[in-house]
Amino acid sequence: MGKITPTIFSTSFKEWCFCQHQIERIQKKNWMQCPSCTFDQHSCHVDGNCKLYRYRSSGRRTRKEFYDGLFIAEDKKVASFINEIYKGKFGKVEADYICGGKWNAARNNARKFKSLDTTGLEVMSCRHQLGQRALNMKQGELYGYPLYLIKEHINTRDIKFVFADVMCKLSKFIQRVDAETAKAFKGALSVMHAKGHGIDCQFLWDGQWIDGTGRSTGEETEQVFSFLSRFCNTTKYQKPENREETLTEMILHWNRKKVENLARYLVKKYNTVKQDQLKYQTEIEKALNKVEMIPESVDFEMIKREIRDIAAKIAVPTNFQLSTYEKSVLLYQDMKTELYDNDEFLDLRKSCPVLPDLSPLNIPLLMKSKAEKIKLLRELIKCDTDHAISNLLSFLTVGYRRLMESTYFEKVHHLSRVERLAVTSKQRTVLRQKAGKCNTILKTIAVSYNTIAIDPVMVDDIQRGVFEWKSRIFKGSFPVEFTDIAKRSVLESHAKKKRCDEELTILEHDMTKYLRFYADTCMELEQDMVDKANEVSNTGMLILLREGYLFAQKKLHLGLDLFQPFVPSIPSLHQDELVEIDDECTSDILIENVDERVEEDDFFLDAELLMFTGSEIMKNCLSFSFSSNLARFPRDISQSTLNGRNGSSACTTIALLVGHFLPSLLSGDALRNKEVIEAFVGCIDFGNFYHDNQYSTTVIDSIDLLPMSFNVRSELNCLKTRLSEALTSIDGDQWFTVITGNNEKSFCCIPQKNFFYFFDSHVHDKYGALIIRHEKEERVENLELFSNVSEFSICVISI
Repeated sequence: MGKITPTIFSTSFKEWCFCQHQIERIQKKNWMQCPSCTFDQHSCHVDGNCKLYRYRSSGRRTRKEFYDGLFIAEDKKVASFINEIYKGKFGKVEADYICGGKWNAARNNARKFKSLDTTGLEVMSCRHQLGQRALNMKQGELYGYPLYLIKEHINTRDIKFVFADVMCKLSKFIQRVDAETAKAFKGALSVMHAKGHGIDCQFLWDGQWIDGTGRSTGEETEQVFSFLSRFCNTTKYQKPENREETLTEMILHWNRKKVENLARYLVKKYNTVKQDQLKYQTEIEKALNKVEMIPESVDFEMIKREIRDIAAKIAVPTNFQLSTYEKSVLLYQDMKTELYDNDEFLDLRKSCPVLPDLSPLNIPLLMKSKAEKIKLLRELIKCDTDHAISNLLSFLTVGYRRLMESTYFEKVHHLSRVERLAVTSKQRTVLRQKAGKCNTILKTIAVSYNTIAIDPVMVDDIQRGVFEWKSRIFKGSFPVEFTDIAKRSVLESHAKKKRCDEELTILEHDMTKYLRFYADTCMELEQDMVDKANEVSNTGMLILLREGYLFAQKKLHLGLDLFQPFVPSIPSLHQDELVEIDDECTSDILIENVDERVEEDDFFLDAELLMFTGSEIMKNCLSFSFSSNLARFPRDISQSTLNGRNGSSACTTIALLVGHFLPSLLSGDALRNKEVIEAFVGCIDFGNFYHDNQYSTTVIDSIDLLPMSFNVRSELNCLKTRLSEALTSIDGDQWFTVITGNNEKSFCCIPQKNFFYFFDSHVHDKYGALIIRHEKEERVENLELFSNVSEFSICVISI
């Protein structure tokens, strides 16, 4: 046996993966396309992942990646865009922890590392958790990276909302460098990250407070990262093209799972939101009943405006007009050591109050050079002004409060990174040390604050994030009988309920777009099949197109069944509703004739197609084993091994297909009948297809998966010793049974005049599937099929 070369094997495997992707594209299985976001997209989320870096020493690019930028944008295009936006200069961002100003995601500074070629991956995802687009970050998390993804994506879709962790800063950057793109969408903060922003910022940017966002969390990309981050230990050592291909293959796998489960996900989310809607409505009514009010009597929009105005005024120390004396006090306090012995400032030294250290506040007046500050101070002391400093104390009080909030959120940020980003114990130790340092700083700031504050604070409270002034910022703004705390609680419940109302409407639109997507896909594939049906050379292509059509049809029927209770207008989608999507009204034709389509399924899945499929699969299969009552198939002809599979639990679905299509073919010596053998193989292939990635299913579950109807006559259970009596006791001959053992393996039994035919699709040691002919007079308990089984469930189905 030859030796496997790892490099050649790796390359051949990637080529095989790309080939599978090309086949799926022919079948219109585009896993990069979300069915509910195809025609217009409600929202997306952009975020960076610094775990997916790549070492410079891993090698240079030697070829173009196979997928040609399907998921990850070309580095040259991104670099050109970044250079055009920044022109080599990266603007500084205000040092502000409370809105992420010192977080890596918000610095907007070019950060390169000597050992790294790629510092991470910036990804955009839709609200259904599908990864849509990405790019390699070369210089840290620059604002230009999400702008590139937004600008590229918004040109092809009508995106209404864009979520980001620091949208409050990113939005200003986009308005400055690309005002046209900034007008095309509304920005919102991700739900989790919004909690690390100031009160004013939360009211302005948190999706919970923005009309139209629904229950979009803006954290969808984090869910994508939970999967992609698993491959960081591999991709950081790969060449650029290999890394991009690996990540693209992984996102295709992730997206496929999401698309296949999308219909059930939409229904599940609809039910959850409906329950939350009732919960928040109950909370509102319960809170208002305490003060003898009803929801209709409360102007929630007025309350929201008042709270937003108060928060904007309190949270940030702006619009303070300091007097000349107060400015001179600040300057002298800052340079007290240098000016103490200078007689020129003797009067100021005598009148100047004792103030705490002001350096942590970063007051703009004190950021000037020493010479400029002395010159300004000389000018200020010449003015004879009032020595009142009440305004200054208010200014410093608010400044220290904001600094305590900022430092606390810095501490929270470091602790959150321990779980989210740290991949080594050394990194976790560093982050915990930084969090401990923040606690020390908080203690120092609290002591300084207490020297000037009217209401001192407890150090323990500040370190736990308990800020009294936050709980009091609404006090006095509303009538006494309805407290501020109660009003804010009711307002939050009202905002959440309103988002639930919006979400239900959004989900209904998502369901409709899902159906339109698969309806149009079915029509496109039908047309492709018609175009290629007349040429013999297109036989293989027709099989691929049929498989794609069956997949789209399956998803369409699943959506029609699941969405009916939530979108009653589904069966009668009118032409005027579909014109916006398809000028030729192809969707209208398909959806209005769903019943006809179900009847036409036999045309697309009939005995002839099964035999054709089976014959194509068996062209090179020679190792059959026949006896008078037994046909053994090669090992690669079974549900677990067919077409290169590695396992399958589709036996119940396959048994139903066998019972539906094969009884009419069982004439003469069926064990050697070519049509029977080919049709059985076709049933295994299509059974695997319809069963897809489901786990073990009951007969009823499998019936729901198939595009034909079955009439279940009866169901019964029996022990192994009573199986023969159970089968012979069934009246008539127009029936078949699906027999399921307590080992969860199912078989099909079809009766004939004097014997039974058993069809087993499982693998058996060195052989594959089996067909057994068994005389009715003989007992069936000792058949190979029933070894290691003690009891059975028998489902009798009429033909």
